[in-house]
Amino acid sequence: MRDRVRHRRQERHRGGHLLRGLPAGRELRDLPAGDGSHRRPPGCRHRDRGARGHRAARCGGRVAGDPRGCRGAAGDQGGRRQAAGPALRPARPRPRQNFGANQQADTEGAGLRRRHLSALVTGLVATALGLAWAGRPTIWYDEAVTLSLLERPFGDTWTVLREIDAVHGAYYVALRGWSLLAGDSIEAVRAFSALGVGVTAAAVVLLVARHQRLRTAVAAGLVCGIAPGLAWTALDGRSYAWSAAFAVLATLALENACRNRKRPRDWVLYGAVCVLACCWHLYLALLVVGHGAAVMVGFPKGRVPWTLTAVGTAIAGVPIGLVAWSQRDQVAWLTDTNYSGDRMLLNQLASGQAADPDWLRWVFAIGLIAFALLGIAKLWRKSRRWLPSVLALWGGVPTVVAVVCAVVADGGMHPRYVTFAVPAYAIAATVGAFALPRWTPAVAAVAGLAVVVPILVAQRGESAKPDDLRRLSATAAEVDADAVYFTVPKARSIAAAYPEPFEDEVDISADPDPELDPFFPTIRDAETIKGVDVDGLRVLVYGTRNDRAADRLRELGCRSEPVTTDRHFVVTLFTCPSLSPAAR
Repeated sequence: MRDRVRHRRQERHRGGHLLRGLPAGRELRDLPAGDGSHRRPPGCRHRDRGARGHRAARCGGRVAGDPRGCRGAAGDQGGRRQAAGPALRPARPRPRQNFGANQQADTEGAGLRRRHLSALVTGLVATALGLAWAGRPTIWYDEAVTLSLLERPFGDTWTVLREIDAVHGAYYVALRGWSLLAGDSIEAVRAFSALGVGVTAAAVVLLVARHQRLRTAVAAGLVCGIAPGLAWTALDGRSYAWSAAFAVLATLALENACRNRKRPRDWVLYGAVCVLACCWHLYLALLVVGHGAAVMVGFPKGRVPWTLTAVGTAIAGVPIGLVAWSQRDQVAWLTDTNYSGDRMLLNQLASGQAADPDWLRWVFAIGLIAFALLGIAKLWRKSRRWLPSVLALWGGVPTVVAVVCAVVADGGMHPRYVTFAVPAYAIAATVGAFALPRWTPAVAAVAGLAVVVPILVAQRGESAKPDDLRRLSATAAEVDADAVYFTVPKARSIAAAYPEPFEDEVDISADPDPELDPFFPTIRDAETIKGVDVDGLRVLVYGTRNDRAADRLRELGCRSEPVTTDRHFVVTLFTCPSLSPAAR
């Protein structure tokens, strides 16, 4: 800066005049000969800054051999005077853009309104797609847990959170508020998740529009809305859709803080969003780790404020972490956490619902990864380190942790726990698709839709969920039975999901003093069942594959007849003998 000021003063002292009105992007070498300007001679090494650049600009078509700059030939007064024509200001060096701000992404006025309107429309479209046929898939066990908690008084819910399931506490509390507006049906619960996918898509548009053209940003938002790895969450009454929304919102808050790194309130806002995100879904702590690595690589000037914010976030998140560790036994019963590394990656990126076509999911996952790598490489080649760094680490850190847990830890991790990484893949893949020449992005879009649409249709199938509780509950109306018996509390999820078929049935497994174990009422001790309790009754027994509580009925002389099975549940009809009057 001081060099430029000094040389301008020297030019004014010599009586030179600066050329005004030079077109944007034009430099000295771009001006044609004979218009009063001066070409850069072949031997003159023009530079953008420093004294050598100014001497090169004043060489006036002379051939220079002096390494210190261009020295004029004899007769030009030792090169101290210029030839005829005005003196030219050397081109300023283009500053390195850490954030790669898009010139069309205006921060005020019409440009900002256009971005916000585009984000709103994209979010509404993604929400509408999520709501399409949302009530058609059957309710599964986790959703039955959600519905059972909504039906209880808030005091009971608070007991469950304090003792069993605090990691989902923020979701249950928010869903309570939503149910006051929309009701507590499964359609209303899934609508809350569809809204989360819409918020994710809208936030993606706002994030990408800061770096790319608006059409690229809108396309990225739409891709997030239909990506199978995220679209299934719109049909699921759990917290995973909003965990993806929190991931994008936290990334937006981080970028605002880095752009205004000396403004403390932006860092405080980023820390608050991170704390709320970790309370919503504990595995979002992996996102914070990815953010830190992205700051180190893409914006080193933000290392100190990010570190201070991360420390504050960690301190605020310690209580929820300790509570979650103390309640880790609540997932000990899970039987679907043993994945191989490739299946973990496939189910994370391309969904893992029961009805999803497997080979189409592989095609989508491979294409998504390929286009994502292309997009990150394109952004990195443009010397814009921030966006490729944050996308690579946002998507990479959770994925690597999940795959390593699948390979090394032999279970304990489920692909849905890292669903929040899918928007990073979708954004990078969209940028990669738009990097293709001419009409090839349109071809890639058509091919992507041809792969995605069958998966989205399969996700809306009646038996698309891990547990088909609708079909299991229907047996209570189809089978002529006098009573029902639930062998374990988990089996009560069938009646919690679809209570109508069980309203007129006698429940011989009901505990006189029930407790929550952990989400449904406890079961009566099987040893307390006497022959008189099942005298001449046809008992429809609902149990899991691993429990043997129905053996008590066999001991009483009841004959078993299989009815139907599911991945986790077994339905059996027991016909019990009639007791003699003396035995009664």
